[in-house]
Amino acid sequence: MTFIWRIVPLLLSIVLAVDVPAVPICYAPDNTIQNNLEQLPCNQVLGTTSMCCATNRTVAPGEGDNAFNKSRDICLPNGLCQFIYRNESGQFVQYARNGCSAKDWDGCLNQLCGTDQAVSLTPCGDSWNTTRWCCGQDAYGCCSSSGSQSDAVYVPLVLGATTTKIGSTTSSPSTTTPASTGGLSPGAKAGIGVGVGIGVVFLIAQVIIIIWGRRVMRQRKEYTLASQEQYKRAHGRQPYSHVPAEIETVERPSELSTSRM
Repeated sequence: MTFIWRIVPLLLSIVLAVDVPAVPICYAPDNTIQNNLEQLPCNQVLGTTSMCCATNRTVAPGEGDNAFNKSRDICLPNGLCQFIYRNESGQFVQYARNGCSAKDWDGCLNQLCGTDQAVSLTPCGDSWNTTRWCCGQDAYGCCSSSGSQSDAVYVPLVLGATTTKIGSTTSSPSTTTPASTGGLSPGAKAGIGVGVGIGVVFLIAQVIIIIWGRRVMRQRKEYTLASQEQYKRAHGRQPYSHVPAEIETVERPSELSTSRM
């Protein structure tokens, strides 16, 4: 038992030393935590601020029939999320501003469409490569010449500039290709990291138990040998070493045969 209590602090230190990835947190514009495990920061580098998109999903972007809200988002350089889904009518593309990895939203698209929650946006163009957007899904009204230009919002092609409402068409700089979303999702990588850490702890614990078991067996053997030696010195022989007495063999006289005269 003493040995077990000695290895408990060792096991605790090993558990604490295992590097378990922290769960990424995304915040809504009202500074509340988004309780959605699918939402992850687009930039997983510690100490950096990033917009959040639904990248923690198993279905690849645009894959799977009727995969609305099931396929992974694509993080765009401008901070918006591109969502591609497909159903019996064809393939559709939507855009949205979701959460931010910083609670105060410093460095994120905080001034957008006057809402403190996630919001859908419609690009004034055929793709995300534009700086003029309308608030809402399929809301092309502010993009037309007859629409209210003051309703359009400016979203830079690369996140970093302040988002404001605009009153005139803004020229679009050179295109930027969205980052690839291939490979394991951040959630899967975090799960693998946790599993590896727990596996290492159990492996070390098994090795310690095996070593402890061998030590106990060796101590028992040494104790048994010492006890036998002490008994021998006290009684002049090994314990339980009585030599059985020889069985005397006695021949029984055979009966004399009687014969009739």
